[in-house]
Order: sequence, then C-alpha cells, then structure tokens
Amino acid sequence: MSKLKNRCWTLVQHSAYTARQDPTFKNAVESASLSTHQELGQVVDAGALLFTSYADAEDAADEISKDALDRALYPEQVSADTPTGPLTFAESLTIGGRPLFLPPAPPNS
Repeated sequence: MSKLKNRCWTLVQHSAYTARQDPTFKNAVESASLSTHQELGQVVDAGALLFTSYADAEDAADEISKDALDRALYPEQVSADTPTGPLTFAESLTIGGRPLFLPPAPPNS
C-alpha cells in the first residue's frame, strides 16, 4: 500500500463509543487521518466525507456531533422538539478500528 503524500481526513464514529461503548458518543463523530491510497479509495467509494485540512475535519465533526452531545451533556439547553436521528456508519469499513461515518444522501432536486 502506497502512502499518501498529502494528508487527508475523514470522519468516523467517536472512539469513546467504539472503545468504551459510552452511549453519550453513539451518535458522535471524530476526525481520522488517512495514510494510504487504499484508505482514500475506500472512503471515496463509500461516499464518505473527505477533507484536506485537519481544521475543516474537526469543524465538521463538531457540527455533526453537536446535537447528540448537547442533548447528552447539556439537556437543559436542548429543546425536546429538536429532531435528532441516528447517524449512519459503515460497520464493515473502519479507519483505525472505528466505523466510517456516512453522511445522509442529499435530497433529490
């Protein structure tokens, strides 16, 4: 497997859930660095998010995880009417042992 010359990142299920099964982080994501062309190809083929900047990956992870973490950590600040649904992960495709996050498909125009 050839190594990537330029680093890339994607989003995966949060390690606090994958390692410790902490339910607070079940619907949370974190960034994961891609190191090989094979990983890059798998992420692209799966339709997952791809970032060329660590900061952009972290910002996206924060935004995607916000509802789940706010609901768990700050329940008094979250309206019960705020819709939240489970995130989708590719259980069979992992980066560093964490399932790859698959964003929802864009609505048909």
